[in-house]
Amino acid sequence: MSVSQGARGGICAYAPDLQVLDDYQEVASSQIMYDAGGKTIRGKLPLIYMHDGLREELQEIWDEDRVYRDYSRFGSLHRELQGLSPGVESPGAIELHQKEFGDVSWYLANRLSLQGVPFSRAVVMGQHAHAEYAGSITTCSPAFIAEAQDRLPAIFFAHLSHQMLTASVEAIKRPTQPNIESLGAAAGQLVLSMSQIVSVRLGVNYTFILDQNIAKIRRRIENKTVFDKTGGDIR
Repeated sequence: MSVSQGARGGICAYAPDLQVLDDYQEVASSQIMYDAGGKTIRGKLPLIYMHDGLREELQEIWDEDRVYRDYSRFGSLHRELQGLSPGVESPGAIELHQKEFGDVSWYLANRLSLQGVPFSRAVVMGQHAHAEYAGSITTCSPAFIAEAQDRLPAIFFAHLSHQMLTASVEAIKRPTQPNIESLGAAAGQLVLSMSQIVSVRLGVNYTFILDQNIAKIRRRIENKTVFDKTGGDIR
């Protein structure tokens, strides 16, 4: 499922279908495997489990690939920087990288579900937050920011990943009064950035990433390998 470079205009130009997001979130939520009693997952509180999983999966996007050792994940996302190898663009390596974005999406969707935030609402909040951000930087026009995101998408993805994890931690620290606006906006902008990254760097649209991820988790559940680090797949 190949896609072209798409419309220019920064991360908001790659907004995924909102109904697709909510459908994905519903299925992802049904795939959570709670411990006996239904209050913990692998001995952790659900919010902590999903936050830790999100953090680990985001980190894996930048790590050395465990199968294709000469495949530079960072290089493939950020090949505009001078002096960095673009890495091996083999189909197998690209496929594994696509799966990492699916894993991030699974933890992110469930992180939002646990605090009652629809995936679609988060993206809308992210669009508004991004517009406010672009309009608040007096030294840069919104057009300049959009152009920068188009040329250096991995830089913004890294920034938004950090922003999301920070918002998640803050919400966990305030369980009775979490800042849902901050959490939703951070998650929404991260989704927009992921949608841009997979389109312009990995050759598929975000809906494909979500569909692929649901199928993978379903297979792991059926094979009883959902908590196995090998995942029951080629890794």
